[in-house]
Amino acid sequence: MLTRISMQNNSLKTLPKDAFTNLIGTKSYGKVKLTINLIFSYNRINTIDRNAFRGLKNINNLWLDNNKLIDWNGKLLDGVEVDNLRIGHNLITCFKDDLDGIIKAEITHLDNNPYDCDCLEKIKIWAKKNDKSVDIFHSDMDCRIKRMRGKIDGLKDLLGKTNTDKSKEETTLRNLVNVEDEVEVLFK
Repeated sequence: MLTRISMQNNSLKTLPKDAFTNLIGTKSYGKVKLTINLIFSYNRINTIDRNAFRGLKNINNLWLDNNKLIDWNGKLLDGVEVDNLRIGHNLITCFKDDLDGIIKAEITHLDNNPYDCDCLEKIKIWAKKNDKSVDIFHSDMDCRIKRMRGKIDGLKDLLGKTNTDKSKEETTLRNLVNVEDEVEVLFK
């Protein structure tokens, strides 16, 4: 009947093969079906065996946020339905595998990982196309700030030069308009 394992705020470093084998099977309280909640937030998990979740059919909450994960294997949740997946606040910069196997939960929290901005853009496009709820607000803000900082630095370089070349003036104006658009989007 065990339906919740909460191991948060420990020093766990790995989830081994078949870690949840003893939880396999359906559980119910009368006619109410119960699903499993696995809470491993705030540990030091950097490795999850590809078969750690093998045999499970449905996980209500799978929380692995605030750990040390640098990668997420797209095969980890093969055959498992997940309602709420949290893998934010880790060290993930991008996903190597197909996003269909990674972002499969009803709600996926991916925010506050140090994403490569191009990778984050792919995640946003994929989520919108597949009508998935993905939490990436702060990571997206970080990327917008990086783009704006790059544009502002480019403007400083252009304005610092005394060359009055007309094409450079046009480029400067275009960059100013783009920075204005970025700022407007940020504060809507």
